[in-house]
Amino acid sequence: MSTSVPVKTILNTFLSRARAWTVDPLASCVFRKGPQFALNLGTADCACIIALRDLAGGEQSAGSGNHFWHTWAFAVVLAVPDDETDPEAAEDMRLDLIDEFLSFMADIDTRTMFGGAKWGVVSGCSLGMGKVFTADDTIYRYADMTVEYRSLRSRSNLTEE
Repeated sequence: MSTSVPVKTILNTFLSRARAWTVDPLASCVFRKGPQFALNLGTADCACIIALRDLAGGEQSAGSGNHFWHTWAFAVVLAVPDDETDPEAAEDMRLDLIDEFLSFMADIDTRTMFGGAKWGVVSGCSLGMGKVFTADDTIYRYADMTVEYRSLRSRSNLTEE
């Protein structure tokens, strides 16, 4: 029987690795999984929201037999509250957060998390400024990134979770 690594396992592993990152400013973020209606930063300076975006390109054949690629796209929103009194500091924080997230993604253990996730890559990034959460009037400077993880459904994968 062919198995694939469940998308929930990939998402949870990715989120767990992000939460374990020890370099600021990414390490000091509030992390949340899934779309968020509202967010309380508490004492944190930034937020990292990780949610499933889509199955990029649908299911794709990986050769003969019962082997298929699944390329799961995650939305990673990095958000920093705007600071009217010091907008350059808020922008610097957003840029530092993007750079540190890219350093996190460059880590080989993040790119190839386990047997079923063959690779991970940042495939897009849109920058914006405005409300990010429906129930929150806070203005954020944000980066809406797309991170894609490809997994192979085959007899060699063990299902987790």
